[in-house]
Amino acid sequence: MYVGADDKKLGEKLGYDVEMSLDSYTYVQYVNYYNGEDIEEEVSKPYSFRFLVPLIASLLPFDSFTSLNIICLSTEILGLLFLMKVLALLGFTPKTIFITSFLYAFSFPVFYYGVVGLLDAPAIFLIILGVYLTLRKQLIPLIFTMIIAAMVNEKAVLLLPFYFFYIYLFLMNLE
Repeated sequence: MYVGADDKKLGEKLGYDVEMSLDSYTYVQYVNYYNGEDIEEEVSKPYSFRFLVPLIASLLPFDSFTSLNIICLSTEILGLLFLMKVLALLGFTPKTIFITSFLYAFSFPVFYYGVVGLLDAPAIFLIILGVYLTLRKQLIPLIFTMIIAAMVNEKAVLLLPFYFFYIYLFLMNLE
């Protein structure tokens, strides 16, 4: 059964009085599965690879949708804090850091993807954290972050080209 991404009935199917995308619906179902509830159908690819956030959300004492949104909001805040740290490491002025942080905080991904039950905010946080760890040359925590990121969302693979490009530039400066 295919349900369009803009189907307004998905939220109602789960007992929520909100519009819900097919992705959000699937993630809520995933949390419900971890909570031992019956779900309509198996979680399919690519959702089945993104299991860590729904698993953590299932441990929170709230309903599935709220738990996902709490994790997403938390990772948005952490992403903002680490973005500020990255900018400081790169030598930006406090004024530039403030303006950039303000633009990030009110950007489309933060506002739209933040609290609608999607997993983009945790992925963005992990990418920013990976950039921070790369700039700090902290390889072990970076590897750990990449492993966690792989269980959150495949977007985190963007860390790999950044890491190798940074290492290449670093080695070129040593010669």
